[in-house]
Amino acid sequence: MNIFIQLQGKKVIGWGSTKGSENDIEVEVADDHEVIKNPFIFTYDNGEFKKDVVYQQQLIQEQQEQENKPSTEQQLSLMQQAIDDIILGVL
Repeated sequence: MNIFIQLQGKKVIGWGSTKGSENDIEVEVADDHEVIKNPFIFTYDNGEFKKDVVYQQQLIQEQQEQENKPSTEQQLSLMQQAIDDIILGVL
């Protein structure tokens, strides 16, 4: 399959099935190539895609941190409990 990739330096920042700008580069990839699902973890240099494993791990860690972060409702509940504890401790 032929796709057009957009680069920022050597980093792939997107792709499309049609050319979006004069700077897009046409490349041929397998229909199931990972660059189609997750282009942001790849660089493109000398006609080859290279996976940036360090950046991929950073993205995974950021996603996990976001998923593990308490919801706004949970944060408000914790804050209310802390305020109640302060008030009850002072009285």
